[in-house]
Amino acid sequence: MKNIPKVIIAGIPNVGKSTLFNKLVKKRKAIVHRKAGMTRDFVKDIVKHEGRIFELYDTGGFFEEDGEIFSKVKESAIKLAEKSNLIILLFDSRRELLPIEKELYRILKKTGVKIIIVINKVDTENSEKIQEIETSFMEFREEMLTISAEHNHRLEELLEKILENIPEYYEKDEKEIPLKIAIVGKTNVGKSSILNKFLNEERAIVSSVPHTTRDILDEEIKYKGQKFILMDTAGIRKLNKLKDSKEKAAIIKAEKSIPRADVIIFVLDLSEEFTKQDMRIAALIKENMKPLVIALNKWDLIPDKKKGDKLIKEVDAKFHFIKFAPKVFVSAKTGKNILKLLDLSVNVYENYKRKIPTSELNRVFENINNKTPILTVDSNPIKIKYITQIKYGPPVFGLFASSAKKLMPSAELYLEKQFRAVFDFEGTPIKFVVRKK
Repeated sequence: MKNIPKVIIAGIPNVGKSTLFNKLVKKRKAIVHRKAGMTRDFVKDIVKHEGRIFELYDTGGFFEEDGEIFSKVKESAIKLAEKSNLIILLFDSRRELLPIEKELYRILKKTGVKIIIVINKVDTENSEKIQEIETSFMEFREEMLTISAEHNHRLEELLEKILENIPEYYEKDEKEIPLKIAIVGKTNVGKSSILNKFLNEERAIVSSVPHTTRDILDEEIKYKGQKFILMDTAGIRKLNKLKDSKEKAAIIKAEKSIPRADVIIFVLDLSEEFTKQDMRIAALIKENMKPLVIALNKWDLIPDKKKGDKLIKEVDAKFHFIKFAPKVFVSAKTGKNILKLLDLSVNVYENYKRKIPTSELNRVFENINNKTPILTVDSNPIKIKYITQIKYGPPVFGLFASSAKKLMPSAELYLEKQFRAVFDFEGTPIKFVVRKK
């Protein structure tokens, strides 16, 4: 959707940008928090109204503070404004107009993009009160509208005003469903840098300061004719060790992205020791039974490239429960093997959806069962009458017997190893359950 109109919501922190964004896209996508500065990167989604569609962007707030992150947030929002068709400049009716807001208006006015002044948190129907509020914003000399995003007041009028000021673009039938990939990992392993390499531009704000990414960023790209939605998430850490409630909200959001994704790219930092946080994230991925690719990042910092095999063995030993995942050495800095992550993502997703014919399964299983008895948790061998695949996405195999006893963990591992040796299930978890015939 190259020519789809773009509309951005701009404003200083805590004027209600994320609340308005969520209301217009009709989902809780941007993180809403009472503390300022929750949105740093921009978040986007599609708004559909009366057959027409446009892309809506929630920008990072503009800060008075100095610093690497704050200047990048501001720079990112200005660049986005320049490429947009319309700017919604949002204000809070409950406080006086601030000098930084006047400066923001002057900056955005220089872009030459149409601006609509939207005054939020106006819950009253009193016309005199509304006129009084509007008068305090008259110096901007732009189209103006008072709303209450939280209470859905005049949002329909806002949508109509938006559509009046952007090119017409109508929803088209798109048969191709993009593959959703979540890029996950602990803080500062290079997730945003990997996303930027995929996009060939600085889409996500990259900073040397940990915990820069707080929202989940969705970006659509096309590679080898395949559409992908890339989700860059905030780094996952233990919640009980976090004092900053804004970061806690972001981490919860990141954890929610794992079940939402089709494929997970799990980023590990080769330049430092693997940690309990890495283990926790790996366990979350396994728990959600998602297809997986492991990106071993910062390969450019490893001087001895002959250590590659040794490093793979170390990763397999440390993360033995996700050993099934393909591992690729990447460098977000140089771009090495970054696109290979997309190729592997397609492969593991195909394996995740693979369906094996019952006749083939039983032929292979008969050979496996003749080698070693399959034991249940009470250490007794179980007589399996037949096996069939009862589910795919992920592949789950039903072992039908006279009683439904749980398998011994070692028996499950044995079956998994044998099946993986015969069938291509690289990158996807597989599961075995015993069913009573």
